[in-house]
Amino acid sequence: GPRGSDRRSRYHFIPNRWAERREIRRYFLEGLHFVGDWHTHPEACPGPSGTDTESICETFRESRHELTGFLLVIVGTAPPPSGLFVGVASARDLTPLEPFHGGFRQASGGSPKANADRQGLESPHGQRFS
Repeated sequence: GPRGSDRRSRYHFIPNRWAERREIRRYFLEGLHFVGDWHTHPEACPGPSGTDTESICETFRESRHELTGFLLVIVGTAPPPSGLFVGVASARDLTPLEPFHGGFRQASGGSPKANADRQGLESPHGQRFS
């Protein structure tokens, strides 16, 4: 996506779920896996709306996969890192990640490991997304 059959405006995006699923299946047959979603918000420092959270959690619940979470990235108008929201969605919630040298980690508290030991993305439960 986005596709011509999606409904969108400056403040809303409603995907054609049938076309979206067909596109994901086609890419899966080519060896690519759906791991999350991204979109833009017309604000400097973006955060997920209730609709964003509900949508990514529903997508996680209703998808067939063996992942522990889906990524959600929202791009705002400010430069990174403040212009990015990155989170990991489960069936029930969306956990924000925060930037650190070399990637992102869970926003509230995180792991006791030293930042220098981490690479890539860390989920709310300590699983790594690299």
